Amino acid sequence: MPKYSKAFKLRMVQRSMGPPAMSAKALSKEVGISHSALSAWLHEARTLDEMTSAHDPDALESVPTTTPARSEPRGPHEQLRLLALASTLSGDELGAMLRREGVHAAELDAWRSAALEALRGRSAVPATSAADRKRIQQLERELARKEKALAEAAALLMLQKKLRAYLGDEDALTDERSGR
Repeated sequence: MPKYSKAFKLRMVQRSMGPPAMSAKALSKEVGISHSALSAWLHEARTLDEMTSAHDPDALESVPTTTPARSEPRGPHEQLRLLALASTLSGDELGAMLRREGVHAAELDAWRSAALEALRGRSAVPATSAADRKRIQQLERELARKEKALAEAAALLMLQKKLRAYLGDEDALTDERSGR
């Protein structure tokens, strides 16, 4: 595996964070470095000061400040707010907003496509055919019948247990009556 300088890694991180932001997958194809390596560098840049240390001679002069990675996912209201804000911005302003909010352009694109799919009315659950619905109803009826039979069997077992407890052990009673 080739060794890359910290300056090179930092340039790749800057290119993936923008402006203009570029996905790790697209940058991987353009530069010829594995997608996983680029993703690891991006994660490292967000969590460690090692990539941006000022005493390193390989480090670049201008280092973008990034927000730490979020531990919890953003809710739909927050996503919609960021989508609306991003739609009013372009270029450097958009890149600055993405960095400030700690959002990647790829996340923004995924949220946008999910919102469009929801607006088009496409559901995640596929429609079932008439034959499937009929089979489901048949299976539900069979399940209800078996649950009823199971409940009856459980009730009979409980009654049998109570009867044995009330009368005592059946074998012991038989031995006393027969005199054996």
